[in-house]
Amino acid sequence: MNPHLIGTALTLGILVRNARLEQLLSQAETAARARVSRSWLARVEDGHAGAELAPLLRLFDALDLRLALHEAVDVDDTDLATELRARDREKEERAERVRARILAATTPRQPSTPTEAD
Repeated sequence: MNPHLIGTALTLGILVRNARLEQLLSQAETAARARVSRSWLARVEDGHAGAELAPLLRLFDALDLRLALHEAVDVDDTDLATELRARDREKEERAERVRARILAATTPRQPSTPTEAD
């Protein structure tokens, strides 16, 4: 993942969701790795402000992300957020297709039972 300037909680949430989807992780799997609740993770991914730093750092660690601070610059990340949302939808669709294929490949098929004729 390339470095991104984050000017809003929404952009942070989209980047977190993208990182999770790139690793084909569910919210539940990611939350367990980060030792946070799935609902907390969902709020972060939805762009809600107010997340505490310690759980955020655990989340970053669970997703192999690192936080870097740089000298402040004016950030207008509206276009970035729009682009990231589009990528987010594409990655979510791709992850769902992969999960469906994995489920289909690992689910044992039930033998069909013959019906009795009268």
